[in-house]
Amino acid sequence: MMVLAMKVFKILAHGLNAVLFPPACQCCGDVQVEDNRLLCPYCTEHLFEFANPERSDSCSEIILPEYIAFQDALWKYDKGGYLQDLLYKLKYHGMSTLGVQLGRLLGAQLLNNPAYHQQNEYILLPVPLHPARKRKRGYNQARSIATGISGYAGIPVIHERAVIRLKNTRSQTGYNLSKRIQNLKQAFRVDRPEALNGRIPVIVDDVFTTGTTAFELAAAVRPHTGHSMGIVTVALA
Repeated sequence: MMVLAMKVFKILAHGLNAVLFPPACQCCGDVQVEDNRLLCPYCTEHLFEFANPERSDSCSEIILPEYIAFQDALWKYDKGGYLQDLLYKLKYHGMSTLGVQLGRLLGAQLLNNPAYHQQNEYILLPVPLHPARKRKRGYNQARSIATGISGYAGIPVIHERAVIRLKNTRSQTGYNLSKRIQNLKQAFRVDRPEALNGRIPVIVDDVFTTGTTAFELAAAVRPHTGHSMGIVTVALA
């Protein structure tokens, strides 16, 4: 009886909270009532600069290693702008549901990439977060994004412990390319190679800057898959 009463209380509290504090767009502030979205359709269509408007295999001027088949991103990073603020909220303000919504948008982008072939067997590989950082943050924002992609595109997400992060590296911001590479060398390890099972990995992250993190992860995964892989991110810096 007590359990039932608690459930009823939680449902009523959730409903009251939705009435008093309805979800609002995190960019323009307009109240949203559809699917509890944190970004309104207008902002997603008009507020940001598209990173790959030509719908190419990769964004302009990105040079990929031969084992990366494609790279894509939703929007260009806007230092000090709306997108930087969104990604900060995603990582540090507990807005994992924002990552899921961004992932759904990124899923649509992925399906339209000319190098993506739906008949192939893909698996989403969110960039792993070090356990210490995950405990502090409470979740991995890259996995939230991958969850959204999976919900839209129907691609499975790899088991969280299949590929792990060994190094608790600091933010790479401000480091030159050689320092980034040094920091991330042997940062990842494949613990459950059977989880790849011949699938084509698609690496998922929030921002693509120099590609150092994604390339190092791809290098760790490469011996366990016979395929070139892809990289998708919300932002291209």
